[in-house]
Amino acid sequence: MRFEKRRFVSVVLLICMQPKKRFLVVVSILLTLSSVTKMTYIESWEEFVKAAERLYQSDPNNVRYTVKYRHCDEKMVLTITDDQVRLQYATQHAHDVKKMEKFTSSLLRMMAHH
Repeated sequence: MRFEKRRFVSVVLLICMQPKKRFLVVVSILLTLSSVTKMTYIESWEEFVKAAERLYQSDPNNVRYTVKYRHCDEKMVLTITDDQVRLQYATQHAHDVKKMEKFTSSLLRMMAHH
């Protein structure tokens, strides 16, 4: 599944209010280009770990990692993204929590050494 982020333009304005001087300054114009994100749910835990480590090592400064638990679904979802590729792993099994904890600690070690 692919989706496109919306384009937007924002203009930042500052008004200088110094004594006897009042002027308007246009500071910057920010244009965010549209980007396409590829979302992928990975079924196998081992494949998710390998793909997530490759994604992190490809660009460590732009990777985000989240863990979300939904009590109503009794489902835990791990997501790692660099805004171009989004990898997700979902589980409802309690025995997978230990694997997730181990993966999170290894990912944090990689982040600390970077």
